[in-house]
Amino acid sequence: MKEIKLVSLTILVLSLFACDPESCADYLIKNTTKENLEIYFFSFEKNQKESFVEINSNNYYNQESNCALGNSWRFEYFMIDSIQIKISDVVVKTYYPDSPGKNIFNTQDQDSWRISESKKYYRKFVFEITEEYLR
Repeated sequence: MKEIKLVSLTILVLSLFACDPESCADYLIKNTTKENLEIYFFSFEKNQKESFVEINSNNYYNQESNCALGNSWRFEYFMIDSIQIKISDVVVKTYYPDSPGKNIFNTQDQDSWRISESKKYYRKFVFEITEEYLR
Protein backbone atom coordinates (compact mmCIF):
# COMPACT_ATOMS: atom_id res chain seq x y z
CA MET A 1 0.00 0.00 0.00
CA LYS A 2 2.85 2.38 0.82
CA GLU A 3 4.43 1.66 -2.57
CA ILE A 4 1.20 2.63 -4.39
CA LYS A 5 0.97 5.89 -2.44
CA LEU A 6 4.64 6.63 -3.11
CA VAL A 7 4.29 5.94 -6.85
CA SER A 8 1.10 8.05 -7.02
CA LEU A 9 2.79 10.91 -5.16
CA THR A 10 5.85 10.70 -7.41
CA ILE A 11 3.71 10.81 -10.57
CA LEU A 12 1.76 13.78 -9.20
CA VAL A 13 4.94 15.72 -8.35
CA LEU A 14 6.55 14.96 -11.72
CA SER A 15 3.43 16.01 -13.61
CA LEU A 16 3.34 19.33 -11.76
CA PHE A 17 6.97 20.06 -12.65
CA ALA A 18 6.42 19.01 -16.25
CA CYS A 19 3.75 21.67 -16.82
CA ASP A 20 4.59 24.66 -18.92
CA PRO A 21 5.29 27.81 -16.93
CA GLU A 22 2.80 30.64 -16.96
CA SER A 23 3.04 33.08 -19.86
CA CYS A 24 1.64 36.59 -19.63
CA ALA A 25 0.75 39.25 -22.16
CA ASP A 26 -0.40 42.86 -22.09
CA TYR A 27 -2.61 44.33 -24.81
CA LEU A 28 -2.29 48.11 -25.10
CA ILE A 29 -4.27 50.51 -27.26
CA LYS A 30 -1.99 53.45 -28.02
CA ASN A 31 -3.23 56.87 -29.14
CA THR A 32 -0.52 58.69 -31.13
CA THR A 33 -2.92 61.32 -32.44
CA LYS A 34 -3.23 64.97 -31.37
CA GLU A 35 -6.79 64.32 -30.18
CA ASN A 36 -8.23 62.65 -27.12
CA LEU A 37 -10.04 59.49 -28.21
CA GLU A 38 -13.17 57.92 -26.78
CA ILE A 39 -13.47 54.18 -27.38
CA TYR A 40 -16.80 52.43 -26.91
CA PHE A 41 -17.14 48.64 -26.68
CA PHE A 42 -20.67 47.50 -27.53
CA SER A 43 -21.88 44.10 -26.39
CA PHE A 44 -24.35 41.93 -28.27
CA GLU A 45 -25.85 40.94 -24.91
CA LYS A 46 -29.05 42.93 -24.41
CA ASN A 47 -28.65 43.34 -20.66
CA GLN A 48 -24.97 44.31 -20.77
CA LYS A 49 -24.09 47.98 -20.88
CA GLU A 50 -21.44 49.27 -23.25
CA SER A 51 -18.05 50.05 -21.79
CA PHE A 52 -16.15 53.21 -22.49
CA VAL A 53 -12.54 54.34 -22.16
CA GLU A 54 -10.88 57.64 -22.95
CA ILE A 55 -7.30 57.69 -24.18
CA ASN A 56 -5.63 61.07 -24.09
CA SER A 57 -3.33 62.22 -26.86
CA ASN A 58 0.00 60.35 -26.92
CA ASN A 59 -1.11 58.01 -24.20
CA TYR A 60 -2.26 54.39 -23.99
CA TYR A 61 -4.84 52.14 -22.36
CA ASN A 62 -3.93 48.69 -21.08
CA GLN A 63 -6.81 46.74 -22.61
CA GLU A 64 -6.01 43.40 -21.04
CA SER A 65 -3.40 41.60 -18.99
CA ASN A 66 -3.69 37.93 -19.77
CA CYS A 67 -1.81 35.04 -18.14
CA ALA A 68 -2.13 31.37 -19.03
CA LEU A 69 -0.13 28.17 -18.79
CA GLY A 70 2.16 27.44 -21.71
CA ASN A 71 2.97 29.76 -24.58
CA SER A 72 -0.58 30.98 -24.92
CA TRP A 73 -0.49 34.64 -25.94
CA ARG A 74 -4.09 34.93 -26.97
CA PHE A 75 -6.69 37.53 -26.24
CA GLU A 76 -10.03 37.71 -27.97
CA TYR A 77 -12.88 40.17 -27.77
CA PHE A 78 -15.65 37.91 -26.49
CA MET A 79 -19.15 39.29 -26.05
CA ILE A 80 -18.32 42.41 -28.10
CA ASP A 81 -20.36 43.27 -31.17
CA SER A 82 -18.59 46.43 -32.31
CA ILE A 83 -16.06 49.03 -31.23
CA GLN A 84 -16.33 52.72 -32.03
CA ILE A 85 -13.70 55.41 -31.84
CA LYS A 86 -15.01 58.91 -31.28
CA ILE A 87 -13.39 62.34 -31.17
CA SER A 88 -15.50 65.02 -29.44
CA ASP A 89 -18.58 62.76 -29.63
CA VAL A 90 -18.19 62.24 -33.41
CA VAL A 91 -17.69 58.66 -34.61
CA VAL A 92 -14.52 58.48 -36.73
CA LYS A 93 -14.10 54.71 -36.95
CA THR A 94 -16.25 51.65 -36.30
CA TYR A 95 -14.87 48.12 -36.08
CA TYR A 96 -16.73 44.85 -36.48
CA PRO A 97 -15.20 41.37 -36.07
CA ASP A 98 -15.13 40.87 -39.87
CA SER A 99 -13.97 44.39 -40.87
CA PRO A 100 -11.18 44.21 -43.47
CA GLY A 101 -7.71 45.70 -42.99
CA LYS A 102 -6.19 46.77 -39.71
CA ASN A 103 -8.79 45.80 -37.15
CA ILE A 104 -8.78 46.01 -33.35
CA PHE A 105 -10.60 42.63 -33.22
CA ASN A 106 -7.69 40.84 -34.95
CA THR A 107 -5.51 40.45 -31.87
CA GLN A 108 -3.51 37.63 -33.47
CA ASP A 109 -2.73 39.65 -36.64
CA GLN A 110 0.71 41.28 -36.39
CA ASP A 111 -0.32 43.96 -38.90
CA SER A 112 -3.04 45.02 -36.46
CA TRP A 113 -1.37 44.29 -33.12
CA ARG A 114 2.43 44.57 -33.22
CA ILE A 115 4.66 42.97 -30.60
CA SER A 116 6.52 45.77 -28.81
CA GLU A 117 8.19 43.61 -26.18
CA SER A 118 8.98 39.93 -26.21
CA LYS A 119 10.60 37.87 -23.48
CA LYS A 120 10.56 34.17 -22.81
CA TYR A 121 7.31 34.21 -20.82
CA TYR A 122 5.99 37.71 -21.51
CA ARG A 123 4.82 39.68 -24.55
CA LYS A 124 3.39 43.14 -25.01
CA PHE A 125 1.05 43.71 -27.94
CA VAL A 126 0.17 47.23 -29.11
CA PHE A 127 -2.67 48.45 -31.31
CA GLU A 128 -1.60 51.91 -32.47
CA ILE A 129 -4.12 54.53 -33.55
CA THR A 130 -2.49 57.20 -35.72
CA GLU A 131 -3.74 60.37 -37.45
CA GLU A 132 -3.52 58.66 -40.87
CA TYR A 133 -5.44 55.67 -39.61
CA LEU A 134 -8.44 57.76 -38.55
CA ARG A 135 -8.87 59.40 -41.97
